[in-house]
Amino acid sequence: MGFALGDAAWLTGLERNCDVIMMNCYAPLLVNVNPGGRQWQVNLIGYNGLGSFGSPAYFVQKMFSSNRGDTILAANFENLPQLTPDKIPQAPNAPPRPAGTAPTTGPGARRGPQSFDALYATASKDSASGDISGSLRRPSLKSLSSM
Repeated sequence: MGFALGDAAWLTGLERNCDVIMMNCYAPLLVNVNPGGRQWQVNLIGYNGLGSFGSPAYFVQKMFSSNRGDTILAANFENLPQLTPDKIPQAPNAPPRPAGTAPTTGPGARRGPQSFDALYATASKDSASGDISGSLRRPSLKSLSSM
């Protein structure tokens, strides 16, 4: 499921930059799910002698391909609240980090103050049906010193 969420975030970025990105390709596409046949951890479509199935990433690709328009609409946000590391609650019962060690991942791994302020959206309209499709991309970590 995590791979599918990453694919959705990636595809939202592609939609956001559709003026310069012409197409997208998923690889590896097919995997034989019989014992010993799997080479990659994530594949789009699995198969064996009796049938085939789509992975969660397959359904993300399918959702994006069937929910697209031919006209890009403006999607803007106003007055988004800022989330800073001091406002993020700490996990209860989190084991303490050994003294003198810095975190290797997460907000504390970066130096300087940060805020989580990037939220991207794309919206499009299908002229034939009048349907409007939209998607949001998760916030990203951005250093205040680079603003």
